[in-house]
Amino acid sequence: MPGYNWVFKNYSEYLLTQLRQIVKEQNPNLLNDEINGNIDNLSKPLSYAYLSKKYLEK
Repeated sequence: MPGYNWVFKNYSEYLLTQLRQIVKEQNPNLLNDEINGNIDNLSKPLSYAYLSKKYLEK
């Protein structure tokens, strides 16, 4: 997902850096209304929590 990757790198890096630190210290739950983590499933919006988690796992 190049568009999301660009946003994470250019606009969210500071927040994601903070989230990486929190993940090291705790086990947070990322919540949002959508649970769709399948980028091929166009019937529902993608989950921002899922995309954030995947980006952090890189």
